[in-house]
Amino acid sequence: MTVLPKRQLTADEFQAWALKQPRDGHGKFELVDGHVGMQEAERVVHTEIKGAVFAALRNAIKSAGRPCFAIVDGAQIRIHSKKVYQPDGLVYCGDRVPADALEVNTPVIVWEVLSPDSAARDHGDKLEAYFTLPSLHHYLIVDPTRRAIIHHRRGQDDELLTRVRKRGRLTFDPPGLEIEIADVFERP
Repeated sequence: MTVLPKRQLTADEFQAWALKQPRDGHGKFELVDGHVGMQEAERVVHTEIKGAVFAALRNAIKSAGRPCFAIVDGAQIRIHSKKVYQPDGLVYCGDRVPADALEVNTPVIVWEVLSPDSAARDHGDKLEAYFTLPSLHHYLIVDPTRRAIIHHRRGQDDELLTRVRKRGRLTFDPPGLEIEIADVFERP
């Protein structure tokens, strides 16, 4: 059983602590205002949709021939010294990060799949925090219950534009990718 630290940690202390924790399928850790939190274990639908977004974006990267990389689960994003999130997935562009890196701090696209314990955080603090990163242009909140994708994107002068989509194509410019929404929600 994992015992969460009672004292506040910095991002570096958090990463050192997290590396020592057993990977037993009981959730993942994030650092919020210096405090370690653990998310609930994921249900199958959450995992399937998270993987479907990854597959769609990875295929889009290949089709478009962009110098970008998709990562599902595991990579951390350091917002600042007391806040580290581990999204369901992300896309970054440019040079590939080292294989042993824990962080990807220049995401262009980040996605979170809603679950009962994460909805308020995904729509609130994470939305605000992710857009403090200059590299971020798209934040997707994927709602498995409504079979909808809430697409937040950076507009001109850092204006935040939001669309809720249930069908059709989603375009991510930059970096110049497109995915079909149906590919995210189909269960083979």
